Amino acid sequence: MKFFFWLLKKTECLSALSIKLVYLTGKSKVPVHPKHLITQEKLWYGNLLDKKMSVLDAGCGSGQHALKIAPYVLKVVGIDKNLKNLKIAKESTKIKNIKNVDFIKGDLEKRINLPSASFNLAILFDILEHIVERQKFLQEVRRLLKNNGKAIVVIPNNDTAWKKLQRNLRKTGRKLRRK
Repeated sequence: MKFFFWLLKKTECLSALSIKLVYLTGKSKVPVHPKHLITQEKLWYGNLLDKKMSVLDAGCGSGQHALKIAPYVLKVVGIDKNLKNLKIAKESTKIKNIKNVDFIKGDLEKRINLPSASFNLAILFDILEHIVERQKFLQEVRRLLKNNGKAIVVIPNNDTAWKKLQRNLRKTGRKLRRK
């Protein structure tokens, strides 16, 4: 157990490890986080989607959310600055034969090179906490949304036991204490 916490402290990349394990064990043809292997009957935000919509997935990572909503909308554009993640996203579209999703490289901290009023919906899943100038970013998302466009913003819960454990280990630089 001590080794586990030492490893967590030293690498802080168990998420990356789980992604590699998903790929290496053959659970997915591309390296993705295990949470994306869970299938749901319905998307929790599915009532906001329709076949006439264009959707922006800002900070799309490996594109798993864009791929999940693709069957329900006209077009999805995922944007991310990480080329490795974009390569995985593009490979996933080929493997799943999805034609209505594009992935582009872009820095969300700067003006996004897309026309104004292009999207009916923007999904901002687990990205806002990584943006330094959030107000500027949200204004840019607004520029990209059509009139009456909507944005779904999801941020992590920093009060989970896992997040508290990570903070404690970073702060103390010591082994986790038992209560």
